[in-house]
Amino acid sequence: METRDYIQDLEERYKQYCNKKSGVLFNRTTDIFMEELYSMPIAKTAIEELLREYPFTNERFTTDQEQDINYLTDIFLEMNQDEYIAYCIQYLRYLHDSGTKEHYYDETVWIDKDYDTNGDRLELFKSDYIGFIVDYIINAYKANEYIIVKILKYKEWVERFKVIESKGNWKEKELQKHLAEFLFLHGVEFFKEVDTSNGSLDFLLPQNDIGEEMAYRSGWKAGKKQYIIEVKKFRNEKQILDACIQLKAYLEQMGGEGCLLVYADIDLKIISNERNVNVITVYTGSNSPSRRSTQKTIKLI
Repeated sequence: METRDYIQDLEERYKQYCNKKSGVLFNRTTDIFMEELYSMPIAKTAIEELLREYPFTNERFTTDQEQDINYLTDIFLEMNQDEYIAYCIQYLRYLHDSGTKEHYYDETVWIDKDYDTNGDRLELFKSDYIGFIVDYIINAYKANEYIIVKILKYKEWVERFKVIESKGNWKEKELQKHLAEFLFLHGVEFFKEVDTSNGSLDFLLPQNDIGEEMAYRSGWKAGKKQYIIEVKKFRNEKQILDACIQLKAYLEQMGGEGCLLVYADIDLKIISNERNVNVITVYTGSNSPSRRSTQKTIKLI
């Protein structure tokens, strides 16, 4: 499916969900819609990557409930947009697993306490809570023709089918070539080894119609910006820190957004708070997912 087909499919599913008016079946229809959302391969990958970056514990949700938190004000104001979406998704899972059906989605205190808790509350839940999650996925598809999703799909492909053997001792140039072939086959336009005054960047995806933006329910906007990808084979923490500094220098010079793509034969977690920098690790080790656990965490400055 092309990007526009995924968006159309998601919008249609969301429309059907919003058109279901039954309060009795509200919990069940919400469950079904979220299951459908998670089943969309690219959406699932994007959500999993988001939750890895912003994990929340059940203890956090229990504490928030005890403190009578107003989610749309207190929680939203203290977090950035991506963090809020991660909170929403994980809070839904927490409610689902708690089994307290009397105080399920329609009883959550995500809206103003003084608001009328009749049918309008359910409609607002669909638009202002579930709609935010849908908007996150749509924005992800739209931004840069959603190059980040294509990279995540590449990561999933490499890790699931082990197409890069860790014992093969691949060099960075070979990894760049491997990524370039994947991007080409998936219709992504790019230039390799572009010279700048700050050095030679690995991949530059050209800017296209940056003024053409679309606004969604949440008020966020998705445009098309140029995108820079830097490829690294993990050796040590200093190497990754230096690579991030270099990528930020490219972005300061050229604008747009960027991704640091790190191949590692250990289960590596890299945390970045930079708004215009994505850091994605590609596991090339031999362990199956069930046997993997984070062996090293790097927090970028």
